[in-house]
Amino acid sequence: MFPWIVIHEGNLFDTQKPLKCAILSEFQSMVSESDGPSSSKTGGISSSMTHPLDMLGDTYGIFDLMMDTSSIKPILTEILCSSDHWRRNGRHPVVLSTFPFSAIAREINASCSEALFYEIANVERMIVGDSRHAMNLGDQLAFEIFSTVMMISDLDIFLLGASNLYLSDRRGFNRDLTDVFWSSFISSLLMRNDRNRLFILIKGGLKYVSDLLSEYIVARISMELSDQTIRIRLIYL
Repeated sequence: MFPWIVIHEGNLFDTQKPLKCAILSEFQSMVSESDGPSSSKTGGISSSMTHPLDMLGDTYGIFDLMMDTSSIKPILTEILCSSDHWRRNGRHPVVLSTFPFSAIAREINASCSEALFYEIANVERMIVGDSRHAMNLGDQLAFEIFSTVMMISDLDIFLLGASNLYLSDRRGFNRDLTDVFWSSFISSLLMRNDRNRLFILIKGGLKYVSDLLSEYIVARISMELSDQTIRIRLIYL
């Protein structure tokens, strides 16, 4: 396992306030194969926090994952394959991947039995007739996740390549239909049960979709892999 260094920024108690750009706390957990986990803490962070998602506490919603392309596989493998974390917290990881990230998802899946992995079809190639159809597609995607996992709560869902999910009409990309699709998907996934989280990884894809999703996120999680250490910066918006 990699050592973690976690830095929180912003107001941890009111996510609606502007970013304060102040480091509130720092945590480092050092893990070695021979000695097992040990931890040090400052700023009041619990010593039981041994996984990067522990820092989110009881915060739910949509989070923007930010990392270099070369770091996606090692970082997500570290996060997703931690069986102790998922068992201890009673949560369940789910990975959704769009076409550009399907290969990476399959590689992670080969060494990780804790998470459920699904590939999303190229919905942008579908011809959507109206907003009702777009809304139904958003609902359908959410309910397929629930029915496959057989749970509707306590899910940590990682969507790789989120900006590649958009809708088209007969003339091509359609902004209005894409708006309806995402609103329906997010409402079905999160609003009916506030104990779910959606982590979106945006790389490439349409800038319009990236800008659209930025309106939904509650925090950005920046992850950097350097010298076998993963440095995490949590920025509440």
